[in-house]
Amino acid sequence: PDPEKHILAFDIIYCCSTYGLFEGIPFVRPKSKERQLVAERRKKAQELKEKYEQAKKKKDVLDEARDYISSVYTVGKSVKHTLFGEGTVKRNADSGFEISFTENGEKSLGLYASVANGLLSIEEDGYIDRVAKYRDVLKKEKMIETSLLYAEKEFAPYADYLD
Repeated sequence: PDPEKHILAFDIIYCCSTYGLFEGIPFVRPKSKERQLVAERRKKAQELKEKYEQAKKKKDVLDEARDYISSVYTVGKSVKHTLFGEGTVKRNADSGFEISFTENGEKSLGLYASVANGLLSIEEDGYIDRVAKYRDVLKKEKMIETSLLYAEKEFAPYADYLD
């Protein structure tokens, strides 16, 4: 037993190879080309990881924007549309929502696109500032989701090269 952990991995490898304890498991030092290839793949893995993390941050901001907008546009809230006028939210879902407008009847709208393009507004403290903060992210909604999927797919084969 070595409670202080003084035995190093190198010592174990040395003893096992010296006393033949690695039967059938030879230790071969990698050649310089192999080491260079591994170093290049580690570098590529680091670059792809950074790309993935950036895409993940954008997706997190997008999710934050979606959560905020969904929490503001609840069923029964009064809204104002630039073309259709005053209305009330009848149904709210990620795919879209329905608003019953006073003069134009019921309309189905894309929630995030309507908010991002400034077509829809609501009376709430800090709403204008928050929507301004999220506007660019909401406009690039599909692109952000696609870039995250692509970054995940691109990084997956290189993930093992990072320690």
